Amino acid sequence: MRAFLVRDGREAQVPLFSPDALTLAVARVDDEEITLQQLTDALLTAHRAGHSGETSQHDFRPVLDRLIDMKLCVLEAREMGLDELPEVKRAIQDEETSQLLLRVRAAAVKDVKADPAEVERLYRDAVREYLIRSLLFRAEGDAKTFQKALAAGGDFEALGKKSIDAKKAVGSMAPGYVGLGGMKPEVAKAVAGAAAKAVRLVKLPDGWTVVQVAGIRYPEKPEERARAQEKALEGAKQRVAIRYYEVLAKQHAHVDKKLVRKLDLEAKRPGLAALRKDPRPLATIDGEPPLTVADLLRGMEGKFFHGLEAPVKEHRANAAKEEVLHVLLRKRLVLAEARRQKIAESVEFRRYMAEFTDATLFSAYVERAVMPDVKVTDQEGRAYYEKHKAEFATPAMYKLESLTFSSAADAQRAYDKLRAGTDFKWLRSNAGGQVKEDLRKAQLDDAVVSAGAIPPELANQLQGAKTGDCRLQEIDGQFFLIRLVSATPGSQQPYQAARSAIGKKLVIEDLNKALKDSTAKIRMAHKVSVYLTRIGH
Repeated sequence: MRAFLVRDGREAQVPLFSPDALTLAVARVDDEEITLQQLTDALLTAHRAGHSGETSQHDFRPVLDRLIDMKLCVLEAREMGLDELPEVKRAIQDEETSQLLLRVRAAAVKDVKADPAEVERLYRDAVREYLIRSLLFRAEGDAKTFQKALAAGGDFEALGKKSIDAKKAVGSMAPGYVGLGGMKPEVAKAVAGAAAKAVRLVKLPDGWTVVQVAGIRYPEKPEERARAQEKALEGAKQRVAIRYYEVLAKQHAHVDKKLVRKLDLEAKRPGLAALRKDPRPLATIDGEPPLTVADLLRGMEGKFFHGLEAPVKEHRANAAKEEVLHVLLRKRLVLAEARRQKIAESVEFRRYMAEFTDATLFSAYVERAVMPDVKVTDQEGRAYYEKHKAEFATPAMYKLESLTFSSAADAQRAYDKLRAGTDFKWLRSNAGGQVKEDLRKAQLDDAVVSAGAIPPELANQLQGAKTGDCRLQEIDGQFFLIRLVSATPGSQQPYQAARSAIGKKLVIEDLNKALKDSTAKIRMAHKVSVYLTRIGH
């Protein structure tokens, strides 16, 4: 697959996913480039999202037009000064910090592998099923007597039968496999980790239950094994990351433990107001500003969202100070390590942050310059509802049973017998000319289907049918004798119930139209050049 570009009157073609070609400009808005990398990423995103008509790499124009429109909005946002808004700056700074922290951690744990033994332990814990028998006793004494008899080697079924006959217990003694998630919480807690043949006495709201573990099994469940692998790997990464942070702290930081212990956030003097300005260093970091008491107070206020006054009164502030200090110090150390590794200077990181910045400015532009003019009236909502009533209707649901025949004649004979009083189940076992189950063109037997999921001709036949009514229907060359077991009629959702969903849909439609009109006006004030002509072989 290749990209064909024309620039300065000359045509060039490059491999679509070649690393050397991805930085090529496929379009330009003033001095801002849109690269082949950005286009291929957007095409893949559109493909995964399933946008009809926009998922083909060959038909790149709708996606490229969206990228150009976004770039125009970003340029307009800068001209409006939206990039200087505190909330925009804060969002970009927070993302940069978050990405640096994530990338340092990712580099530190990139070679970590899950311990197979840990994977197996997690997997067996997840899929373990217990073969249990249980009886419920109203009286604690009767339950304990039963438990002792079992512990002495008694047979559960024999002893259980006597207890049931004596009306001391209720329940079924038939054993069954069940996981901890399928047990009552009290029983699960008692049974968890129990070995085969173990007996447990458990207090329940309606009495005392005696549970015997008759066996244990570990069924194969690939999805649980995959989850165990993922969980074990993340646990291993977390342990390595913690050790990595500890090494960074030993190499580059010094904590004034004496001052940390001495610092009393709950004392009346000097008080929170003074501590918020306190420049004393709690920790020093090589090549970085110190972490001060004032920094700790800001971190504490971030932990206690509603402020420190209540935690101070309730004596919770001092208990949290070392945890908050550890979090702040770790963040400072990792950001310092990111600077040593020059992560922020990498081409990939700069590209990521440029795209994030553009996305943030685009959102700010839409929110402030486009959305205020988008209004949806109740009249528009009602008009949409009347025009699209089918979208807000629940189809009729049918439970059916059927016989399938290879010829119309056999199906008609069976139908005639039904009308004469023959039992449907008897016909299933005795009627000739039936198609084997695995060869049927439609599976309608004991199925619950909506009117929209069956052939329109059959749906029409079932309209107004009553329970027990039968219909003949040809489907793909086979002949079905269908009996209606039960029916739930369709219903129409009233406008008031659909109003919220309609409003959201119309707002999105109006917003897209307003955005399109806005970018069309902006485009007139900028130079837009498109170099990509086609994608193909």
